[in-house]
Amino acid sequence: MAQWSLRIRLARLPEITPRALADLAAAGDAAARALGERAWRSLGHGIANLMNRLNPEVIVLVGGLARAGEFLLGPARECWEAQAFARAHESTRVVMGELGEWAGVRGAIQPLLEA
Repeated sequence: MAQWSLRIRLARLPEITPRALADLAAAGDAAARALGERAWRSLGHGIANLMNRLNPEVIVLVGGLARAGEFLLGPARECWEAQAFARAHESTRVVMGELGEWAGVRGAIQPLLEA
């Protein structure tokens, strides 16, 4: 039943984004919280894989992900801290981007702007 009520609430949103899901969860919606945590744990698994395989200095989360705030980072952090190798985890920072939702587009067109 909770799944149907979540679908109804999501269908009423003008746009389904990580921030909208975070807002529903913050308003006490248990189904939205469960769905968000499941998605963010998947993100955490991906971040751990990046840390373990590439060992980058920084991983930057941008767009709607960055706007979801701690609702996103909490469950994701639990996953990457548990799964990443200690050295990889210690040498990699995960930060929220500052360019907003258009960061990917800006990065893609930047070479064209410099030409």
